[in-house]
Amino acid sequence: MGLIKADSAPLKVQPFSMADIENQANQILEQAKRKADRLEAAAQEQAKKILKDAHTAGLRGGWTEGWKKGQEEGAKAGKEQALNENKTEFAATVAALTVAGAVITACASSVPDNAASVAITPRVPKISLIFPNPRCTRCLTDPSEAPSSAAASP
Repeated sequence: MGLIKADSAPLKVQPFSMADIENQANQILEQAKRKADRLEAAAQEQAKKILKDAHTAGLRGGWTEGWKKGQEEGAKAGKEQALNENKTEFAATVAALTVAGAVITACASSVPDNAASVAITPRVPKISLIFPNPRCTRCLTDPSEAPSSAAASP
């Protein structure tokens, strides 16, 4: 058994053994190991959570980016396909409209100048003034002699 000398000895001297010191050191080491194991387990749980959150965020971001890119590419491809499929119909329609425009222009030049001065009459409230009734003597008369629309009655 070892002995430690001190300059001033306490009133009561207690003997000690190296086995007691080793036991106490082992207890401290065991406590430190348990604490380290708890810290390691907590760190692993936190790492799993961070990994899961990062994976979820990555999937969400990748899906959103892929969806946007797919929408853009799909719309572009759809427009190109529709244009290619209907290109001949578009050309035929443009040609027909061009011919129709030329015909209308030609017809407009052949209309007499006084046709533009013909006034369009307002809506006539009586049908008998538009379609002559064969049983009505007023409808069978000369149009210049027809009564005015306000005084007419069938």
